[in-house]
Amino acid sequence: MKELIRRTVREERGDALLFFLFIVPLILSLILWRMDYSQAVTHTEIDFTEGLKKAVKAAANQVTERSQAEGDPRIDSDRAHAAFRAILADNLKLDSGSMAPINNSPLKSPVKYTLVVYNGDDNYIASGAKAVYQYDFDGNTLSSYPLSGSGFPQQFTVTDSGIAYGTGGTFDVVLDAPGCVAVAEVDLKTITDTPAKPVRWASTKIHNRSEEGSND
Repeated sequence: MKELIRRTVREERGDALLFFLFIVPLILSLILWRMDYSQAVTHTEIDFTEGLKKAVKAAANQVTERSQAEGDPRIDSDRAHAAFRAILADNLKLDSGSMAPINNSPLKSPVKYTLVVYNGDDNYIASGAKAVYQYDFDGNTLSSYPLSGSGFPQQFTVTDSGIAYGTGGTFDVVLDAPGCVAVAEVDLKTITDTPAKPVRWASTKIHNRSEEGSND
């Protein structure tokens, strides 16, 4: 009887040891996988932020030749949007026409964005520099339209849903020279069902330091 008990105890200890040897490596592997996955998502979000900054700077660089020659630079609105879209597509590996993900893109659907090109006046509208123009892309449809407003400084407020005049949003931006303000949202590829849709914003003023930020 005693021998049976000892044998049973040994078997139970053996089963427990086998269970321990199997479960612990599995748990450690899951922890390491989660750390690697989180790090990869973080790096992708950083790339998204940097790509948006570059796109906004490219937009603000689209100064009309006439305004540049006269020392009073204004931004060609449509050229600014085209440059913004091209740089954003290049950095996020998107089709430049549809803005849909292509091979090796970290996104699983088209980027969504709002871009405001602010010149403050229509002194150079004949050469493409509209006073204020906004471009909205919802992932499928692009819409563009003029906004009211003029002069400097101009206050903008940025939220997850867009850009407006005033204050009180998630971020407030002041342009004291012609410039651009943008906010964008991406839907990142994930291995789990957990959604990852970071929102980032950026603004740039001609002859001024750029600003950028984010809101998760």
